[in-house]
Amino acid sequence: MEDEIIEDPGCQINLDKGQGRIINAKWCDDIRAVCSLLVIEFSCTDKLYFSESGDTYLTYLNIDWIPTVNSEIPTSDGNWRYNCRCAPKSIYTYVHTPCLNTSLLANALGLQLLPSSEILDIKCPVINMRAGLLMQEFRRQSFNDAFLSQDFGNAYFIYINSQYLYSVTWKTLMNSEAFLLQSNELLVGQNTIKHVSDNIETEFKTAVNPQVWKQDDFLFKMFREKIDVIGPYPGAFTKMYSITFSDSSDLDMNEKFMCIHSSRDLKKPSGCVSTFARVFLSEKGNPVSTI
Repeated sequence: MEDEIIEDPGCQINLDKGQGRIINAKWCDDIRAVCSLLVIEFSCTDKLYFSESGDTYLTYLNIDWIPTVNSEIPTSDGNWRYNCRCAPKSIYTYVHTPCLNTSLLANALGLQLLPSSEILDIKCPVINMRAGLLMQEFRRQSFNDAFLSQDFGNAYFIYINSQYLYSVTWKTLMNSEAFLLQSNELLVGQNTIKHVSDNIETEFKTAVNPQVWKQDDFLFKMFREKIDVIGPYPGAFTKMYSITFSDSSDLDMNEKFMCIHSSRDLKKPSGCVSTFARVFLSEKGNPVSTI
């Protein structure tokens, strides 16, 4: 007699097995986050229980997701509707041993280091914290050191994309070969292109000396010129691009931009949103482009 497979009681619902009806689903990657995010709305017959401890989760796309925000509504037909913002389950893993580099951090989380990663030393390893908080702290430490050396290129980018941990310096990201972002002739008119200028708002929103800077203070100051593209294909997250558009030559750019945000509507084939930013690093205290 074969052993019966017992499912993890922490899994509240497995949407890959048809245990609920998916209404909306969107996959998001953003440079300010430490991991990929899933925003999903679904209905099911049973009431679900998501605890604040992170021990309960949902499964979708063969990935276990912890709802960081969730709302539930009982429907008139006796079912339940949920709207959740989720992070990969590994982001909630407690790290109990000091990780002296990002390879050891990946091992502690049961993840592989992405092959294109660099093994980065961790200056002040912290223990007994969840992985997501640790990654934010390690990134902040590196930004502080990079700020003192007046070169944000030495700061760390550490990120989880559900299966892999990616660690690399900003200098390496920016020196990578640029893709050509160019509208295919068959797609003329299908892209919505928006140039975003938010320099003034950035000056008011971010910290100035002698305040203690948070990670977002560094990142917001690095991204001072942006292009939003809405169309059928997402940009490759963190990759560099040269931008030309057959839809509108007025928005063609002669410099390289980084894809700092990429989201995909999993229910709408044309619902991809990508944000490309010109990245500025600090040189002698002045924000200048290194491209």
